[in-house]
Amino acid sequence: MRSIALLGGLLIACGGGGAAGDDQSGDGGVAGDGADIDAPPTGPVTVTVRDVLGPRAGVRIVFQAADSSLVADSTTDAAGKASAMVPPGGFVTAVEAFGPGQGTLRTIAGVQPGDQLLVQLVPPGPPVTQLMLTLPRDPTAGVNGYAIASRLGSLTLTPPAGTGPFTVPLSAPSGDQDLAIMSMAGSHAIGAFYVEHAALVANGILDLSSRTYSAIAPTTYTFTHPPLGSGTFVISRQSSAGVELTDLTIGSHHDPAVFDVMMPAVPTIAHEVARLVANSPKTYDISVWSAGPLATTDLDGRLPDLTAGGYDATTHRYTWTGTGAAVTFATSTFTVQRSGGSNPWIWAILAPGDPSGVTWPLLPADLATYNPIATDTITGVMWASSTSGVSYNQIRRNGVLASRDYAAPMLGRLVFGGVLPDSGFSAAQRLDF
Repeated sequence: MRSIALLGGLLIACGGGGAAGDDQSGDGGVAGDGADIDAPPTGPVTVTVRDVLGPRAGVRIVFQAADSSLVADSTTDAAGKASAMVPPGGFVTAVEAFGPGQGTLRTIAGVQPGDQLLVQLVPPGPPVTQLMLTLPRDPTAGVNGYAIASRLGSLTLTPPAGTGPFTVPLSAPSGDQDLAIMSMAGSHAIGAFYVEHAALVANGILDLSSRTYSAIAPTTYTFTHPPLGSGTFVISRQSSAGVELTDLTIGSHHDPAVFDVMMPAVPTIAHEVARLVANSPKTYDISVWSAGPLATTDLDGRLPDLTAGGYDATTHRYTWTGTGAAVTFATSTFTVQRSGGSNPWIWAILAPGDPSGVTWPLLPADLATYNPIATDTITGVMWASSTSGVSYNQIRRNGVLASRDYAAPMLGRLVFGGVLPDSGFSAAQRLDF
C-alpha cells in the first residue's frame, strides 16, 4: 500500500521589479551603498516571511532604494519579520541561499513607506503528520479513481481492488482543514463531497466512509470578445477555506466562448480563476481573476495585447511592446543558469505596471553572483496584468506571491501566475522568455 503525500507543488514565489542601477561587472555587477542627501523621505517597511507551517526566522532580507542602493540588510526574527526605513519606490528581496550561486530570491518592487508586505516560502522538511484515511467508493458507472483536494494541494489515487470503503496512508501537516473528496471518470470529477474542519491527527484515522458522493452537474462559463483561436480552457475555484479545485476542457474559442466544466460545489466560493490558452492564429495565454464566481465575463478592452521583447542582462530589464489595456502589475519567475555553473537559481518578482517592461534590482556586493550577466541563460514566465478598480498599492499590500496551494493560510490571498486583488476584475497575458 503506497503512502500519499498531501502537499502542494513548488512555490511560485513572491516578487517584484522596478528601477535599478546599470552598473555591471563580470560577476553580475554590484549595487552602490551610498546615500543620496536629496533622497525622498523614507518610512518604515515591514516584511513578514512565512511558510504554511508558520513564521520563518533567519531569512535574509535586503532593502534597497529604487536605484538599487542598499538601505538595510537584515534577517527575519522569531515572528518572521524584518523592517527598515525605505524611500518610495524601493525593493524588498528575500534571499534563500542553498550554496554558492544557488538559491531562490523573491523581490517586491515599488514598495512605499508604511507597507506591510508578505513573502511565502516552501516549508522545509518532510510532512509532519502520518495518518490513515478511509474513503467510501462511488458506485456510479465509469468511476476509475479518486482525488483529494485541500488548501495544501491535491492528489489522485487508485483504490485497491474490492468493494466497500478503502483505507490509504496519508501524509500531511496536522490540524484542522477542509477537504474535497472527488470520484473521477478519467480526468474529470463526476461526484464529490466536501468536509469542513477535518481533524488530521498524527497516527490517527480519519474515517469518511459514511459520506456519500453527490453527482456533479456541468457549470457553464461564457466569455465574450475573447481572442479567437483553439486550445484549452482551465477553471480554478477556491473555497473560503482555501481548497483549490480545477477542471479543463479543449476546444475552439469562439465569440462568445462557452465552456462546460465539471466543478464540485464548495460551501463558499472565495474566487475563481479562468485560463484560456491557444496557439492559433495568435499565441496567447490569458488568466482572468474574479472575487466570487466568474459567470459571464466580457473581455472587451480588458486585456493587454503584448509582444515579448526579451530580457536584457545589461539593463536588468525584461521588455515588451503592446496595446490594449494598461498593465497594472507584472509578476515573473525566471531561472538563471550561468555558463560553467553547476546549478541554476530562481528569481521571482512582483512589480508595478509599466508600458514597456519590468526592471530587476541590482543586488549588493556579497550577492552579486545572483545578478544576471550577458552570458547567462535566462528562461522564465512573465505575467502582465490589467485590473479594474484595483491599484498596484492594493495588490502589493494585499497580495502574496506564492503557490496557489499555499494561499489559504495567507488570509485568502492567491497567486495563479499573478496576484489576485481583494476585489475587482483582473486579466493577464503570459509571456515566455
